Amino acid sequence: MSQTNRCLSETWWKVSKEDEYKKNNNLKASDVMLIKDWIRKKPHLPQLNDNQIIMFLRVCDYSLELSKKSIDLNYTTRSNLPEFFSKRDLDDARVQTAMEHAHFGVIPDSVNNDCYIICKVLEVDLSKFILEDFIKYCFMFHDMTHLEFGSCDGYIYIVDMKNVNLALLLRLQISVVGHMLKFWQDCSTYRIKAFHIVNGGHIFKRVLQVFQQFFNSELLKLIHLHDNFETLKEFINSDIIPSEYGGLGKSLKELQGETDELLEKYKDWFREEENQRIDESKKNFSRRSTDESIQGSFRKLDID
Repeated sequence: MSQTNRCLSETWWKVSKEDEYKKNNNLKASDVMLIKDWIRKKPHLPQLNDNQIIMFLRVCDYSLELSKKSIDLNYTTRSNLPEFFSKRDLDDARVQTAMEHAHFGVIPDSVNNDCYIICKVLEVDLSKFILEDFIKYCFMFHDMTHLEFGSCDGYIYIVDMKNVNLALLLRLQISVVGHMLKFWQDCSTYRIKAFHIVNGGHIFKRVLQVFQQFFNSELLKLIHLHDNFETLKEFINSDIIPSEYGGLGKSLKELQGETDELLEKYKDWFREEENQRIDESKKNFSRRSTDESIQGSFRKLDID
């Protein structure tokens, strides 16, 4: 078996496939086997273990056909967007710099089988900010949540945008953000259940209007804008909201500390996972159509 086709060990996954079957009544071992057999007949695809396949089945509502399409597009995208999915090394200086731009925390909700993602954007040194590296870090964080907590019904995001200013927004390349959103919506295993943006202000509302072209209609309905954290409490239990925001949850410092430990725990997994890419010689893929349709930057925005 070639290096790029080898299957990752299931021992990386803290939640075993047996536990996944117990908590997901609609999950069938026979469906997992059908997809594994299908992958074996697709020479361009890497071999996936049961846990990886389960993530796709969950996010695709257990549809075999949708799962197959998602797997193919997911690994095609991972192969053809190296700026997001290569050199995912925690010891890499650029990854370390990207990690300085935001605090991330994850809070699993075992009762509702959801996963809360807390993000606070920090004050960013624009001379060190590289959007592609920050997106790489975000995807590393999400992959880590699968390894540690297994599948879930969906992700509920709480993002504090207080430190986001116009200077930072003007550095965002629309083509790069477009690629990120396309992957997230079309083939990722990160199902968005709700997206709460706090302290976004007038500027972010205008920017969101620009990004509407990249969001599907269903996802737009899941976005909630809050002027402060008081209105957030109408949607989120106080036990989840960090203490800095008037909640009863862990502090941002505690959450980030846990995130750092978990990322370190799976450091070697990220290196191994990079071997799971498509065989370019057996499948053609062009980025041209996407690049041509997603161009520009926020410098074109007319923000009052």
